[in-house]
Amino acid sequence: MIVPVVTLKRYSYGRFFRILWAILFPFTLFMLGLVWAVWPDRSYGWLLVVESFILLYSFYAGWSLVATYGSVELTATEVIIRQFGRTITLPCEAIQSVKRNEMALIIKSNDRTVFLERHISDVADLMGELRQRAPALHVDQQALIRQPLPQTFNGRLRAFLFSLGISLLCLLVGGGIIWSAFDETGFQLVLMFFFGLWPLLVSGLFLYLSFYFTWRLTLLPDKIVIRFPFHKQEIPVEQLASLRLLTVQSNRSPEPTLLLALTLADGRSRRISQTEMPIPIPQLLEMMVHHYQLPLGYEKEAAQVHHTEFGAGSRRPFAHYLNGESRVQVRSIEEICQWLQQCEYVRDMELFNQRDVWQHPGEFESLRKGDCEDHALWAWRKLKELDIPAEFVVGRTEWGENAVGVHAWVLYEENGRTYLLETTNKKQLIYPLEAIQKRYQPWFSVDAASQTYRFSPVAARQNNGRVS
Repeated sequence: MIVPVVTLKRYSYGRFFRILWAILFPFTLFMLGLVWAVWPDRSYGWLLVVESFILLYSFYAGWSLVATYGSVELTATEVIIRQFGRTITLPCEAIQSVKRNEMALIIKSNDRTVFLERHISDVADLMGELRQRAPALHVDQQALIRQPLPQTFNGRLRAFLFSLGISLLCLLVGGGIIWSAFDETGFQLVLMFFFGLWPLLVSGLFLYLSFYFTWRLTLLPDKIVIRFPFHKQEIPVEQLASLRLLTVQSNRSPEPTLLLALTLADGRSRRISQTEMPIPIPQLLEMMVHHYQLPLGYEKEAAQVHHTEFGAGSRRPFAHYLNGESRVQVRSIEEICQWLQQCEYVRDMELFNQRDVWQHPGEFESLRKGDCEDHALWAWRKLKELDIPAEFVVGRTEWGENAVGVHAWVLYEENGRTYLLETTNKKQLIYPLEAIQKRYQPWFSVDAASQTYRFSPVAARQNNGRVS
């Protein structure tokens, strides 16, 4: 029997960067010909330098333009990369590293290295999925979080060196062209000054950016030290009022940026961008919460969250699970719990030989087997049928050292109180939310009207030590 390859996630490029490279590529070719046509005959040395510089960037712009027509697809066991008219298949177990620098996104396996244009949509999610699927890249994040202080993280040191190198190269080229211009007169003098000034402008821009980068972040028991190339900022722990994750959409880039906002007791704040840190910003937040004993809560806000963001097995809109055939009838929450206690928890790899499959409630009723999403989706539908306000939630849970990971559960309201329905715990399924919420870290949720929500972690303390 032939088992079809099921694509769990697909990543492609947005129109913004495709249009950008479509403009830059012919522009660089135009500049290449223009410089050759008008350059003075006596300055062939600098002509070759400038033409080489433009030619290299033309090759990069052309490669980037063609690369933006590619895509990356993830299946349960493979990564399928389509670019330049060919298909490359990498087994997940063969992936050795995933890196993104100022030039490209680089995926390295046992026998080959694949370069992708660095601005693929949802690049952070793609890198996270690859690191999660590749056994060679698995990291015990909880062990890293609990490592004793001090801990130091080098920020964008490579970006700093890259920007500094580009600025020095442009300074050298621009300065040399202007120096040679003094041997010319009239129009040739003006022309060489023009071609010498724009490398100087680019040099100034990259030099400014290199000063802006966060060079190093150090977590000490009593303070946080943020170092820049020529200065540093120290934040005493007792002055740290709150930590908050923010997703910011910038006008300079179509990609949203994840930020960690540190707010001090005097109202001042400092933001650390994901682009400045070598580790995920949520992991950095968890590390600070653990070591500085900050109470952690979550802010819920309505947001347009696509159903595929809920998990690799979420391949259909949520209305699909609330409609269709369901033969089991229940009359109370107690009957929901009794029926779930008769079901068996089985992982998707054992049941379907796939990493993640979300069953329809009708299918789950027939098998009476499934993992946390299958239990929770069924319970969510039954609560809706009872007209009880409920939400299906995905996130992370921690019930002990051997029970940590991605999970799904249900929240519902009754008599003005919120309860958590832990559908896979056969001994006790219902808990008051306030009694157990420290074990759960929600990411996304959806209600019966298919309104989705996003949860943002917030660590804040007041004088009484309670979450604000």
